[in-house]
Amino acid sequence: MFEMVIEFFTVIPSPYTHKLFVSIPENYYRIALIGFIIGTVILVSQIGLKQGLKWGCGLLLAEYVFLLLCSTVFFRRASAVAGFNFIPFKTYQEIINGKDLLLPQCIMNVLVFIPIGVLLSIVAKKWYVALAIGVLLSLCIEMLQYLLAKGFCEIDDVIHNALGCLVGIGLYWFARRSYLLLK
Repeated sequence: MFEMVIEFFTVIPSPYTHKLFVSIPENYYRIALIGFIIGTVILVSQIGLKQGLKWGCGLLLAEYVFLLLCSTVFFRRASAVAGFNFIPFKTYQEIINGKDLLLPQCIMNVLVFIPIGVLLSIVAKKWYVALAIGVLLSLCIEMLQYLLAKGFCEIDDVIHNALGCLVGIGLYWFARRSYLLLK
């Protein structure tokens, strides 16, 4: 059983994660990093450490969302199988029926939205606002994929993204509460 778990997690980085961010030109990552560093330094020097870091997290969130949109919509090749699926949890039925390659995709859909949940929690303050924004972002990505024929629009992707956002929100609140208890 333990070997199956290890083998499962070694599959995740292979085809799906490589495909997720490889289509973005390398300069976009450099520009985003330099923009974040310079922007945060300017914000901290102008409005103080606490507010500057909060706005810096907002800047990081915007850059992360931009890179996510680039990888899932803008720099993705047009798909021959564009369409939609609004049947919840159909992906799991397909996994049970033998489409094993969908499982890493489901996990990545959760993992990719964890940073969004953390950063939205810092910027939005209220967990339900952060979750609503995360779900709306996921819906926008799925609709853009469908309208631009850049992927398959699935309600399961929105569910997995929302779960990832919720995990990120939970991690933020756990870290915040732990910090306050240690203080």
